[in-house]
Amino acid sequence: MLWWRPWLIAAGILTGLCAGVKWSGFYFLAFFAVYVVIVDIVARRREGVAFYISGALLKQAPATFVLMVPIAFVSYVATWTGWLVTKGGYYREWAQSVHTQWTGGLSWVPLWFQNLWHYQSEMYNYSINLHVPHPYQANPLTWLFMIRPTSMYYTGNAYGQAGCTAPGGCSAAITSLGNPIIWWAAAAAVFYLVYRLARYREWQVGLILTGLAAGYLPWLLYINRTIFQFYAIAFEPYTILALAAVIALVLGKRTDPERRRRTGIAWTAVFLGLATVVSAFFWPIWTAQQVPFWFWQIHMWLPSWV
Repeated sequence: MLWWRPWLIAAGILTGLCAGVKWSGFYFLAFFAVYVVIVDIVARRREGVAFYISGALLKQAPATFVLMVPIAFVSYVATWTGWLVTKGGYYREWAQSVHTQWTGGLSWVPLWFQNLWHYQSEMYNYSINLHVPHPYQANPLTWLFMIRPTSMYYTGNAYGQAGCTAPGGCSAAITSLGNPIIWWAAAAAVFYLVYRLARYREWQVGLILTGLAAGYLPWLLYINRTIFQFYAIAFEPYTILALAAVIALVLGKRTDPERRRRTGIAWTAVFLGLATVVSAFFWPIWTAQQVPFWFWQIHMWLPSWV
């Protein structure tokens, strides 16, 4: 049915709530809404529907917009409830205090909305104009390959200080490194899924790549802004889904020959075992445990990680 698509309503609610935490949620709203229309076009074409493109654009697109966008806006505003129902919040009474209430055709707009709009515009202007150089800023083109992780914390102690018992000194660090085995395998999986989507047109693969694109591609518009590797958290769940999808392909289907299944299970077990060992290896670097300096150093696999 064209209008009874509760999953779109749920998506609108969740992306609105997501945007209440970080505006990236609105990109997911836009990308998934467009994806729904594209999938509808493909489905109409496969069913042999005449004028399948115009039908999707003139019927499904408006329905998708109505089911997702207004409710996303409402759920986003709902995340500001605490700010709206109290006084003294930052910019809460901005229009009244500086006497800049909207006039003319917009004079009817409630003051709470005017103040909220001003708050949003100030946040946006700050974000896009942040160009202060930082030693750990990372170009988003490198995020999939984890070239420049962010050092969150680092302390070095000489032998005999702060409980350091290593002759060469000690280090305690928290670095925004993912498990390299998982991260790089997931990046490779993403590229493979792009190929697979182009060849087989699988909607499940398209859904994963749409989420990845929503969380990643918009950052390419801000290459010159001060941004960091850990911003990749916005799309990381989709890289993991990409990896899981490829692992499922490696495992094979229950109907595959037994030898094929055994091979797939063996390769998957090797990968998961290696990933577990590497996680244990990097655990001290994720949790600020004091370790010998040489031990910290052997975790810096790339010069750009230091």
